[in-house]
Amino acid sequence: VYMTHLETLDTGLTTVKLIGKMLREKITIEGLFTIVLRTCVNEGKYYFLTQNSGKDTVKSPMGMFPAYAIDNDLAYVVEKIRNYYEIGDYQSDEEMAAADADAAADLQKPDAAGRRSRSGRNAAPAEQPKTHDEVVKSNQEKIEAYRAAQQAAVDAIAGDREEIPFEEAAAAMDTVPAPELDKVPRRTRKERKAEVASVDTGTGTIVGATAEEMKADELEGAMNPPADPEPAAPAASGRARRTRRSRTQAAATADINDDDLPF
Repeated sequence: VYMTHLETLDTGLTTVKLIGKMLREKITIEGLFTIVLRTCVNEGKYYFLTQNSGKDTVKSPMGMFPAYAIDNDLAYVVEKIRNYYEIGDYQSDEEMAAADADAAADLQKPDAAGRRSRSGRNAAPAEQPKTHDEVVKSNQEKIEAYRAAQQAAVDAIAGDREEIPFEEAAAAMDTVPAPELDKVPRRTRKERKAEVASVDTGTGTIVGATAEEMKADELEGAMNPPADPEPAAPAASGRARRTRRSRTQAAATADINDDDLPF
């Protein structure tokens, strides 16, 4: 075990204290060791830090220590190293598991800004943001409850009367506080892809067309109306069905002579 003091450089990096800048340029002391722990004091209690925070030179093999911070117990550290590398008369994994549970501390690894939480176990999990549909549904429920409360206030002042003045009803409705509606977020790309519309075409079902694609198809159909249908053929029996003819069809018919007809 090699113990030394620390110093913080102008760059904000905390490292081993050396006698001068020239020595620091020639050698990195931490590079000569596989395990580099750093002492830490939090609320009067001493710890060993086992992982690099981004602003120091702490390091340890992956999976050696149970937490980012452990109790400041050098005897435990020595036993842990012997067990990890199976050196000499080392303790079994079951014995070390119990020691790991006792040595693990609640200190949480700091974030990129260097802030460290006092307890990671007591920290509440981050609340997941509501989706677009969840916010819309919640706002609708609030509005329905608000309207029901307004109606109840009007019924309370009406009593047995069938009709009451508008001003009196409005005053009763104003006694109900308006709900605070949540801002509706935009749909994420994942939500838009998940929104699948099923369209019954009569011959089958088309799955996979989103609402935007269906709307685009409708607009395209409106911009490109279908061509004029061909005139219907006359019925086989009974009175012949009259059809409307366009000017072009009428002009073409007018050029035909009676002699050219087959009957």
